[in-house]
Amino acid sequence: YFEEEAVISYTHYLAEIDEGRSPNVPAPDIARRYWGLADDATLRDVVLVVRADEAHHRDVNHGFANEIAGLPHGAVAPCPPHETLEPAWKKAA
Repeated sequence: YFEEEAVISYTHYLAEIDEGRSPNVPAPDIARRYWGLADDATLRDVVLVVRADEAHHRDVNHGFANEIAGLPHGAVAPCPPHETLEPAWKKAA
């Protein structure tokens, strides 16, 4: 249920942006690179792709729960493509 709540929270955040209560600022470079977003991506674009990623996690987890319970599990939301960012300690090793 944690991932489901994340999807709901990001949906509410999108409403905050869309209704002007939160500014739709340019996306940070790290987010654009990680998620493969366009140079002119905004915070809203980041929230959309993060919400899609959380939906993927939600569906995978529900599938595992159904499998454990002996129930059928359905299709899983696609995982948005992203770049693997290595932690700084791996570069030093």
